[in-house]
Amino acid sequence: MIKLHLTPLPMNEQRQQAYLNLIQRLLNCRTNNELQETLAANQELVDIGFLQTIEAEAQRFSQQGDETSSELVAKFGNATRGSVESR
Repeated sequence: MIKLHLTPLPMNEQRQQAYLNLIQRLLNCRTNNELQETLAANQELVDIGFLQTIEAEAQRFSQQGDETSSELVAKFGNATRGSVESR
């Protein structure tokens, strides 16, 4: 039997990866309802770090010439900013 030893990522790297995974899931949503359900199911990730990651990803998409994804990601940020700021 082979045993694998997995070293956990530091919490900040795990959180960053979780933010990126959530952004990718949001980009794959086909309807506004699906988008809202995805955000609601991942509410624990919707915080200032998520907003910062959204801004960085929107900028990255724009620099790569993918304005459609850049605009969508920026809209996610605008849609969630109010709930983060009201906490």
